[in-house]
Amino acid sequence: LNFSEASLGATIEVPTIDGKVKLKIPPGTDSGKIFRLKGKGIKSRRGVRGDQFVKVRIIVPSSNEENFVRIVKEISRWEDGNIRSKIKK
Repeated sequence: LNFSEASLGATIEVPTIDGKVKLKIPPGTDSGKIFRLKGKGIKSRRGVRGDQFVKVRIIVPSSNEENFVRIVKEISRWEDGNIRSKIKK
């Protein structure tokens, strides 16, 4: 996902064994979040269809353009300054 999709939410297409399906990404989705696509995985030996798991990876843009840097600094005012304290150890 790009930064905007993760922040604002989006509907994206995800490839599966049977073709692409739409996955709704809620606003504020973090990198590493795992979504389950029920019944979209491979079949077991008994013929039962498993689930497919989709792990989110957020790609952060990089630019030295003046407007981009200004906008990112504006956004940083809304960020939690102690975000690392929420990481599970």
